Amino acid sequence: MRPAFGVLGPLLTPAGPIGATKHRILLACLLLRAGEVVPVEELTGHLWEFDPPAQPRAAIQTYIRRLRQSLGPTVIQTAGRGYLADIPPESVDVFRFRDLTRSAETADAADRSRLLGEALGLWRGQPFADVPSASLRADYGVRLAADRVQALELRFAAELELGHSGDLVADLRAATTENPLHEEFWAQLMLALYRADRQAEALEAFAEAGTVLTAELGAGPGARLRELHQKVLTADRSLAPRAARSFQLAAVPTQLPPAIPDFVGRTRLRAELADLLRRSASVVISGPPGVGKTALATNVGHTVRGEFPDGQLYVNLRGFAASPPIPQAEVLSQFLRGFGMPREMPPIAPDRLAKLLREHLTGRRVLVVLDNAASAEQVRDLLPPLAGCAVMITSRNEPAGLTDVEHRRLDVLTDPEAQSLLISMLGRSAIESNPDSTRELTGLCGYLPLALRIAAANVTDPSATALHDTVAALRAGSRLTALAVIGDEQVAVRTAFDLSYDSLDADARQLFRFLSLVPGLDFDARAAATLLDRDNTESTRLLQVLHAANLILHQHHDRYQFHDLLREYSTERRNSTDPTETQFNASGRLLDYYLVNTDAATRLLNPGTSRLPQSADRVRALTPRNPEEAANWLAREQSNLVAATTRAQEFGHSRKAWELADALRPHLLNRSSHADRTAVSEAGLSAAEADGSPTETAAMLYSQARTHFLANEFHESRKLGEKALKIFLAADLKDNAAHALLTLGSAHGRLGNIRTALDLFLEGARLFTDTGNSLGHAVTLTSLSACHWYLGELEEMVAECHSAMAINSATDNPNLRIEAVARLNLGGAYREMGMNENSRVELDQALRIYQQFELVNEVAVVLASQAQLELQIGNYSAAVRIAEESIQAGSESGTHWALTRALNVLAASYRNTARDRDALYSAFRALRLARTIQHLEGELDSMIEIATCHLKARKYRQAARYLTIARSRGHGGDLRFLAQKASVQLAHALCGIAEFAAATVHARQALEFFESTKSGPGAARAHQALGVAILGTGAVAKALPHLEAAASLFAELGMPEAVEAQAMVTTTHLG
Repeated sequence: MRPAFGVLGPLLTPAGPIGATKHRILLACLLLRAGEVVPVEELTGHLWEFDPPAQPRAAIQTYIRRLRQSLGPTVIQTAGRGYLADIPPESVDVFRFRDLTRSAETADAADRSRLLGEALGLWRGQPFADVPSASLRADYGVRLAADRVQALELRFAAELELGHSGDLVADLRAATTENPLHEEFWAQLMLALYRADRQAEALEAFAEAGTVLTAELGAGPGARLRELHQKVLTADRSLAPRAARSFQLAAVPTQLPPAIPDFVGRTRLRAELADLLRRSASVVISGPPGVGKTALATNVGHTVRGEFPDGQLYVNLRGFAASPPIPQAEVLSQFLRGFGMPREMPPIAPDRLAKLLREHLTGRRVLVVLDNAASAEQVRDLLPPLAGCAVMITSRNEPAGLTDVEHRRLDVLTDPEAQSLLISMLGRSAIESNPDSTRELTGLCGYLPLALRIAAANVTDPSATALHDTVAALRAGSRLTALAVIGDEQVAVRTAFDLSYDSLDADARQLFRFLSLVPGLDFDARAAATLLDRDNTESTRLLQVLHAANLILHQHHDRYQFHDLLREYSTERRNSTDPTETQFNASGRLLDYYLVNTDAATRLLNPGTSRLPQSADRVRALTPRNPEEAANWLAREQSNLVAATTRAQEFGHSRKAWELADALRPHLLNRSSHADRTAVSEAGLSAAEADGSPTETAAMLYSQARTHFLANEFHESRKLGEKALKIFLAADLKDNAAHALLTLGSAHGRLGNIRTALDLFLEGARLFTDTGNSLGHAVTLTSLSACHWYLGELEEMVAECHSAMAINSATDNPNLRIEAVARLNLGGAYREMGMNENSRVELDQALRIYQQFELVNEVAVVLASQAQLELQIGNYSAAVRIAEESIQAGSESGTHWALTRALNVLAASYRNTARDRDALYSAFRALRLARTIQHLEGELDSMIEIATCHLKARKYRQAARYLTIARSRGHGGDLRFLAQKASVQLAHALCGIAEFAAATVHARQALEFFESTKSGPGAARAHQALGVAILGTGAVAKALPHLEAAASLFAELGMPEAVEAQAMVTTTHLG
């Protein structure tokens, strides 16, 4: 909980701002000594310093009375010769800051970083930002600022120790900017840069430090910096690069499977395991298959879940399944997603995922269940070596090589436990009235829970005859396994399986065998019907038969799955019973079912996308009735669809692999993880190459180009897109080539190659026109409109957005996403033209569409644009709120380029609300992200905002340096709009260092540009900059028309700069 009172920034109270100056000074004095009496004489000194009134006590009494009216009668008490703030010290931010920094001194690196981060987060600006008392600043402010610097230094040190080097660079650059003479910040910046594989920049930082220190102190870098410089030069081994993370983990996972309702026995072991887990132990439960390890672990997990309020993690590692074990990276990602890591994250290396998980588990109480582990290697990196967490591992063997782990072997049931299980299934009277049959049954089942459950399910009724018949059948079946190894408990399981299987009719047996062809974890009646080539009614009946026989498990939403042993048994039976051709045909029908329904769903959700021709029989197409139904089917089946694509070649269906990959592409690009997109596109490419088909290979290359684009890997996306385009053009596949041109143009646009992107989009539009693909043409027009924004061609941008919407609405199946993109771009154009209400209408409609389709990436972009609009019209609090929403959405989706835009809007909003430190931090964070993904627009936008922060702080030369680079790079990449925005601010920076002639040139060029583009806000700012520059030369008469034009435009457009601009006009007139 944040403190209610604060002085680390503007004065903070639960009642809101305190209006009167003297009241703020008095309250600040009391808050700094919360719980202590502050004498009237001390208060007098801070309130009036050198010129107190004749009766200061009477004045102070009046101030106290007014403060009590605002804060309540109990907050300030009269005591002795003064007053005290009668509140807990921890309710004041400065005391909370000191408590956190003291706690951090003795903490480990992770806790130290967390505590110091919380402490520094209490700072909202300069101490006493709105408390005009020089004595308070002298007595307290200087020391507090020094404490903050020390806390920053310690936090940076902890972050470097944890390996978060890349994430620190922007923060350290901000720190060296604010504290250029603090050598330790320069040293930490050099180290962070080096560890982030940016050795040249580390050396540049040393040179910059030397320049600053020599200019300000007359001496070069000290011994610490010189030694570090030498280590960087020689790539000293003690300087090692590490990785970082850029998202928040806040959710509480509850991943345990449902508990078995009729679990019996194991009473003593359950209690022992629960006790061990409560004491944060790691336990391995080993035993033969079918002995009930998973059921026991699940039962105990539910028993102790209340002891682990920070979450329960579960994964079936499939260590003994026929299919490959789950890759470690997938397990770690599943766990981290349980804590809130976005599914749409770019790829993260397994070692870093393991590190992130360990970091997040620090200080938390979490239960981890690792089911069906095959070896120590499979689980070692999943074990949290941390106090507070507990782990249960189940395995058929005892994994060797695990230290500090308790081992418990689970044996078969005791006779009383076996009887209890049978009683729970068949009833007490049936068991107690047939003791001989019951005893023999438990013996024949080897006292294994799984075998007993299946055998009991075969008892047709609870009569003595039925029970005797089941025992007789089991006894006869035992001869089938007479040659099995003595002591192998699987003998009993196989016998029970055989008996259950043999009791089924032929259709149920066939379905049982075919269900192991399902590539994923679960299935429904439609998939079953497809495998059998029957109708859904019959498949539903047969699934119920298999479930009643305990041969499949019933999950949620009428879906079923296998126990891993039964899947193996099903596969074994299928391979020994069904000819290869029969299996090939059944798996082909299932893949066709997945293919035609994926195609139908994605075409409904994404009309106008290019597709390869399909070979599938469409007889089983579901034909979704609406987009919601289509999206729900894709969500339910996604794991099966991904698995089907990656395993289709294994079943001999390489063509269906690339067909599925092609059909899945639109869905995976919008609603999936990077891992799924990559797995599917790679499987599709492998199958297409195996078939030797250039066209299909190109389609898969195109899918990979889109995948890399969404992962912010624009260079790789460009390379793959070029390969795909070359093949499409050679085959004269114009529609496919046009889509490849779209992706290529988008990648070039993100990299700042606007003219190249424009040419690619124009060629794509021509090809779509040739093929008659109206929707594709509309999409291309929206992409072209974005290029026109960068070039400053706003009227062309508006025209193309309207054309795109008109073409889209005239089609038989309009694509709402095309409308949304067009409205988003229209909103941006109208904002830059000063048509604020038009902008608001378009952006609101775009947001509504994207929210309807739950497209988090696009929602983040629209919110950032809405925040820019609120910023332009002076609604700074709304801009902050909306920008923060955009940042949240961008973080969830991994859309870093949208995140940079939101961070820059947030920085500008902070800057306009006197939160200058927060503004600079947000802008540097945006710059770091933009540089990471090589997003030129975001980089230039960040540099302009950083420079604007420097302008406000009157650091004109630093501002000019950033703006000169931004202007030059903007012109070089044809980002003219941003280049001219930089020119306006550069003119102000040059005025600050009396370079009025150069400022005039830049401002005049910017004015000509913005007037030609019909950008009212841009022209107003350029007029103002030009007026200020000319005024600096002494030519008042020439400056006034520009100052007056700026004031008039600002007022006409409803922009907050109008007041200041008019004041400047008035002052200039007065001379």
